[in-house]
Amino acid sequence: MRDNAFHGLYNDGWIGPSFIAQLDVPAEATTLEYHLEHVPQDGHNGFEVELVVDGAVLDRKQLDSAGPFMLTADATPLRGRKIGVEIRSASYFVPRQVMDLDDNRELSVKLSEARILAT
Repeated sequence: MRDNAFHGLYNDGWIGPSFIAQLDVPAEATTLEYHLEHVPQDGHNGFEVELVVDGAVLDRKQLDSAGPFMLTADATPLRGRKIGVEIRSASYFVPRQVMDLDDNRELSVKLSEARILAT
């Protein structure tokens, strides 16, 4: 991946192969949840997605079919801390190459919701 790659969330919900965010975890937090969707494209299927918090892989999913999925982590050891969160994907596609659209973004999965559950 290029050093100048985009690491955020696009307006249409897509994220690239490395989504990065900072979170303040409340003192009563129990679970981190990321609700995502895999939308397979030619050459973009059968790959792994990881939830990484402060450099440690806390969840991982193998994506072999289309549809929604979740990445989750126990938030109790993270309570009261500011954390770095990354969603890493082993694959991406470029819409211009697979759908002949005027879109050069590197897209991996769609992020529909990020939640911190609390007691």
